Amino acid sequence: MCNRNTLIKLLGHECPKNYWEYFVEAEKQRQDALADLALCRTKHEAVVERLAQTNVTLSKATRDKNRLELALEEIEKIVTAKDVRIAELQARLPDSFPKFTWGLVQDARWVADILIRYRIGLNRYPMDSDYFISCFDDVMAYCLWHRRTYPRAYQYIPEHRDCENIAAKLWADYSSDTGCNNMGFTIDWSGGHSYNHFIDTDEKLWTMEPQTMKVWEFCEEKATGIYDSELGFTLMSEIRG
Repeated sequence: MCNRNTLIKLLGHECPKNYWEYFVEAEKQRQDALADLALCRTKHEAVVERLAQTNVTLSKATRDKNRLELALEEIEKIVTAKDVRIAELQARLPDSFPKFTWGLVQDARWVADILIRYRIGLNRYPMDSDYFISCFDDVMAYCLWHRRTYPRAYQYIPEHRDCENIAAKLWADYSSDTGCNNMGFTIDWSGGHSYNHFIDTDEKLWTMEPQTMKVWEFCEEKATGIYDSELGFTLMSEIRG
């Protein structure tokens, strides 16, 4: 910014006082405008940088979304295949006790490791030393047969024959009838419910709702609501009749 003497040299004569004041004010406004412009440029650069970061994040989110959709499609295929298997089992269910085989014999450590691997939050009580493990089809065939053979046991009566009674009977009868102890009786205090879990010969942990015979592979992310699986316990033992 020039001073008054510099301005006099430029003009060749003394400038009026009011003109000098006007010039000083105009120069001040120019400097303020330059400062505002610099600030706007800084803000613009910040916005451009944030926009670039947002585009990177959006691109990653899109890739994650696509991967998730593919994973969900695979899960849907698995669920559909499982439902088809259950429907086929029900269609060819024998009138008498279904054929049953032991696919694996494992120890309590094997059972505990699977429960830990699935990160189930319930207290885990493997109560036997040896475990006789049957395949998914055999477990479901027995459960479907049990429901058809003992329909009264599945008739819900509040406080008398409710969730824990139904789950406990299926668990006890399964072990007693088959000699396998890969099914658990679960009391889920965090979900306020009782149901069953079982492990199959493929080393998968399944959640079963005995009142409807719906079954799904246990997943920590899906363990919500009445199947919260955070506070409670699951028992796995052999019951001999």
